[in-house]
Amino acid sequence: MKCKKIIAVLLTVVLTLCAFSTIAYASDVPNDQPDEFFEFILPDPLKRVNANGDFTFKFENALVSTLFKPVRTSVTISCITSTDSGAWFTVALYDIQDNKIGSFTAKDNGKEYSKTFNGLSTSTDYYFRLDKVNWTNDAVVEGTGHVTNLY
Repeated sequence: MKCKKIIAVLLTVVLTLCAFSTIAYASDVPNDQPDEFFEFILPDPLKRVNANGDFTFKFENALVSTLFKPVRTSVTISCITSTDSGAWFTVALYDIQDNKIGSFTAKDNGKEYSKTFNGLSTSTDYYFRLDKVNWTNDAVVEGTGHVTNLY
């Protein structure tokens, strides 16, 4: 019984010493990289959909566009892939309050897919999402697209 208590005390001391010897502080870690190397910088969101409504995309699971405002009460979103993985993905249009307006399904096969969304407000901002239907498919989908009737 006395032996178990001695072993328990010794293990406690050893574990305590191990814990203190593995503590590292940021000031102790060598840093030969400039501070901006560690910043997470998003790409310029204004380049996602340009003023003419043209956009390019490259994604593995999902991609969200920037906000845009239509000049008419309908927009047509079209896309064509430059890859050919056979992966299915959806293109869904949302308003600024994240209400889904509608969607269509497209396939990564080099063909053009499009849909016209009606009943939009010219005073509301909208965005669209590209979402792969089957996220276990690790293919990268790449291509170009266009949104009509933008400011």
